Amino acid sequence: MSSARRLFLLGLIVRLAGLPFNGMADLYQILLDWGFGVHSRGLVAGFGINYGIFSYAFFGLAAGAAEAVPRFWWAPYKIIILAFDAGVLAALLRLVPRERWTAVMLMFWLNPWFILHEAYYGFWEAPHILCALAAVLVLSRSDRGRAWAIVGALLMCSAMFKPQGILYFIGPVGVYFLVRWLREPTSDAFYWAAGAAAVAVVTSAAIYLAGGSLFALVENYRSAFTIMSGVSNGGPGFWRFVSFLYMQLTGQSGHVAFLHMPRVLIGALSGVAGIACLAILVVYARQLSNGPRTPAEALFLMMTMGALALSQFGARAHINHSYTMMVLMVPLAAIRGEMFKPWLAMNVLLGLSHVLIFGLGDAALLPPAGILSRFPAAHALIQSTMALPAYRSPDAALSVQTAVNAAVHLLPGETLVSLLSPVVFVVACLMVRAMFDAARSRIAIL
Repeated sequence: MSSARRLFLLGLIVRLAGLPFNGMADLYQILLDWGFGVHSRGLVAGFGINYGIFSYAFFGLAAGAAEAVPRFWWAPYKIIILAFDAGVLAALLRLVPRERWTAVMLMFWLNPWFILHEAYYGFWEAPHILCALAAVLVLSRSDRGRAWAIVGALLMCSAMFKPQGILYFIGPVGVYFLVRWLREPTSDAFYWAAGAAAVAVVTSAAIYLAGGSLFALVENYRSAFTIMSGVSNGGPGFWRFVSFLYMQLTGQSGHVAFLHMPRVLIGALSGVAGIACLAILVVYARQLSNGPRTPAEALFLMMTMGALALSQFGARAHINHSYTMMVLMVPLAAIRGEMFKPWLAMNVLLGLSHVLIFGLGDAALLPPAGILSRFPAAHALIQSTMALPAYRSPDAALSVQTAVNAAVHLLPGETLVSLLSPVVFVVACLMVRAMFDAARSRIAIL
């Protein structure tokens, strides 16, 4: 058996070991609310806020399977994540020379933070990342108009999973095409836009024909960009530290996402963050327009910079939003030493931040009893789960989670993550510099 296969099996075993453990609290909304809403009322009727309609479809599938395993009702959802993660791994391996496969396996598939993030906490990240990587692979085979149309369609599909598909991929690639058009008009942008528009139009039409609103996608994205509209929603970095300092100066406590700040000030700081991100993307697009690289490399670098800039310097970032850029940077870090050092430092900082906040996940079978009424569509599953012996007396898996969480939460996690945030900001700046260095030369992928 080859070393790559052994590493894959080892990573698979470690990730499967996360199935028995409940994850972060968002799983309650993702499955008990959204998933069972789709399962009981159908996709169009159950489609709502925040995540895209493709995600809702998978949440509904996971909810249907959850009823068969009430003790581990989150396991089908995690299996879906595992399947997408395997797809991401396959795509990453296609991007690098074969001699770098072991490095990619270690940096992605056997990365302790990545394993916790997906297999244990249950964050929903892999689908939109896989769409972006698939777009790069398509373009690596051909850069003709038809290929660019497929790229646009795949990137819009990523946005149908999570709004990061728009912010991290479609937006930055649009900036790249605008800058490129001003220097050298090309038809590639039209094919790309047509592919993206086709997915949006067809999906909207399908929703409408099934009895939904023609503007369901618009309302979905609006909700994603207006919910929790603070300067920071907890993502380690510059704006989390700014929010933390403001709370200390004004005598506030609690999570930084819930600080009380005048709307004018929130708007001003968000505007500064937006201008900074746009400036980075425009300058980077100009750099890509000048350098010696293939269209596939340019696409990959632009999306990676988009994920890096928006998650690190943009306002309203959540703690999980940096995962996308860390995955996309794996091929670069695997082949470029100047990229590996800041990537590794950021990996440690973000992994530590996640452990400080989440421990080993929520040591419970269900949400607190006082809020169970919020999930009427999951009533049958909730009743089945409450009848289990483990609900009344914690079993081995719950006991392990409880013990680990008790040890972790002896530390002031929220405060420590805020204090680590300036270091995260410095490392992010080093990563941006390394990305500009990569843009000035061939990056030896594909």
